[in-house]
Amino acid sequence: MNKIIKRTVSVLLAICLIVPVMSTVTFARSAVKYQTDSDPDGSESFELEKYVDLDELRLALVPHFASCETLIDVSGFKIPVKAADSLNSFIWREIPEAFHVYSLGNANNGTIITQIYSPDYTVSAEEYASMIAECEEAAAEITRGIAGNGALTDVEKALLIHDRLCERCEYNYSFDNYCYTMYGALAKGSAVCDGYTKAYSYLLRLVGIDCRACISSALNHAWNLVKIDGIFYHTDVTWDDLGWGSYMGGISGGVQHTNFLRSNAGIVETKHTADDYYKPVNDGKYDSYFWQDSVTGFQYAGGVIYFLDGKNNAIRVADEGKTVVTAVGDTWSAGGGSYWVGNFARLGTDGRYLYYSKSSAVYLLDPATGRSELIYEPELEGTDSIYGFIYEDGYLVIDVNDKPYGSVTRHRRIRVPFERLAPDISTELSSSVDIASSQTVTAEITSSIDVSSYYWGESPSPDGAGFTPYAGTDPVFTVTSPGTYYFIAKDAKGGLSDPVSLTFCLTVLHTAGGVVECDRILTVKGFDFDLPTPEKAGSRFNGWATEEGAGSGEMTVEISDPPLTADYYATWINPRTVSGRVTTVGGAEAAVTVTFDDGSTLVLNTDGEYAFDTFETHFTVTVSAAGHVSQLFDAGEGVTKLPDADLFLSGDVNLDGAVDNRDVVLLFKYVSGGATVASDDAADIDADDALTNKDVAVLFKYVSGADVTVPVKTVKMN
Repeated sequence: MNKIIKRTVSVLLAICLIVPVMSTVTFARSAVKYQTDSDPDGSESFELEKYVDLDELRLALVPHFASCETLIDVSGFKIPVKAADSLNSFIWREIPEAFHVYSLGNANNGTIITQIYSPDYTVSAEEYASMIAECEEAAAEITRGIAGNGALTDVEKALLIHDRLCERCEYNYSFDNYCYTMYGALAKGSAVCDGYTKAYSYLLRLVGIDCRACISSALNHAWNLVKIDGIFYHTDVTWDDLGWGSYMGGISGGVQHTNFLRSNAGIVETKHTADDYYKPVNDGKYDSYFWQDSVTGFQYAGGVIYFLDGKNNAIRVADEGKTVVTAVGDTWSAGGGSYWVGNFARLGTDGRYLYYSKSSAVYLLDPATGRSELIYEPELEGTDSIYGFIYEDGYLVIDVNDKPYGSVTRHRRIRVPFERLAPDISTELSSSVDIASSQTVTAEITSSIDVSSYYWGESPSPDGAGFTPYAGTDPVFTVTSPGTYYFIAKDAKGGLSDPVSLTFCLTVLHTAGGVVECDRILTVKGFDFDLPTPEKAGSRFNGWATEEGAGSGEMTVEISDPPLTADYYATWINPRTVSGRVTTVGGAEAAVTVTFDDGSTLVLNTDGEYAFDTFETHFTVTVSAAGHVSQLFDAGEGVTKLPDADLFLSGDVNLDGAVDNRDVVLLFKYVSGGATVASDDAADIDADDALTNKDVAVLFKYVSGADVTVPVKTVKMN
């Protein structure tokens, strides 16, 4: 007949918050605040947050406590006197690094708190430096692969750290020094609920998650409030760390998730039934989440989170349990033909492989292939079974007992050295780096034994069906789409090479009717290249822009470490038409010369209208002809016109199309006041904007054959 088990926690709760006695101190006008005097509902940090940034205050105080300073100036934070109790409680509860602070006081100026007084430290500054280094080392190990990992959500980070802390720390029933601190939980691996709570807060803040302490005097217990997407949820790491029973050690790999991210109502369901703890506004989103069915730690291997679903007897991917990796069904004998109800398999990892225990053996699971193999069978007697297991630093740690919980009569812990040697197989990838829409990748495989198959695709942990038989030559692949591609080789014994990868980025060029060498450039991430220059008949390229519709862009664009996909748009200048008309005396041919800023010229000979196309916006037009020269302004829509002007050949005062003595006589009469001229431009021979005897003299010399130049009229187009 099946037996039903139930865990008892009442004794644990009764002793959870016992703390050492602290000495009394009086300082200035403030009341002394002790850890045992803290407001039991755990709301002190929320009260203090009304006046000061808690992270900023924590960062400011930690170095002073590390130096074991007696007086610490906090006047700059302008904390009101009425928040003195909140400040001291905040230090006790929310600065886990201050585990060596033994007593506290504060001083004020009647308005704000000016100093914190800490006369007693349990260790010297030198000893503290060594102890905090132990904590930092443990924290680095617990947060390995989590801190700075943008692929993990805050929920996933909080979950993995919750489980790793449970696996590292056991409940301390001897209540020795530091069991109430994060030093006990992290460095010593032994703590009461205070230690679990402070260590969890410390670890979560290391990965950017806000976390607070929640205290119940009635329960004599502490746990955490974890902030996810702006909402605080209850998390009790202590109660989720499975043990053999009251006053007994913890079960290796035994982690439940009953108290992880619970709402106010949800945490009451787990026996947090008192009314004196802080209850933030939250919701029940995670109260019935898939992790409730797992009583062993979630494991992170190869960039994927796995868990053991005890309800449905399978190892699954933590995608809410949708993906099954392998079945893990078994029974645990209770004697007399009966069995314990439940699945007591445990899960561990070395970061690459998964390890799991069943009732009588430990197995290795390669998540890349889904293949399992038996690696250890302990000697078992009677109704003994494996109820605890974890992989730890190259050892299989196995707990054998005759029942799941409550008895240590037959309990024994076995540590078996086991380190899965990496297979002697390695790979390298090389890719072409041409400016092209596709790239060729070659995989080079090195192995001491025969290669059986390989994988090429976008998964770092493919299933067995994704492998292709090896043909004896280095595989070659063509890549046409952006993304990260992985290559894994498998030897004849099933050993896998470490995944190697290449990331390809796509740069799309939109030419707006132009032609370019390649308009879909696929390149290996990290390869630098310049965008090619497009061509378009009748238009001139005006640069690459990052937004469609831009008028101009960069003429030279160097692509360095591009995003996965990027778009660039060609901008163009269309030519404009410049037109005019020249009228000469007797239909003589006129010379029209266009001079551009770069010194190049365009010469047009015309006896009437003229026009030319240009991309330039600055140039000079010179018109020279014998006789009357005029330029028309209105030449039609969409045409750039020269300004209105009447141009005359200088010296042709009588406008007969020739410069001769008759022009000299007429100009002399004009200057003498006895005649008129039709054009001042034609009569102003020396171009000084005045008609005087000088003009008569210059014109006379010119007509007489002297070396005198008659100016040619010039019009500038700017």
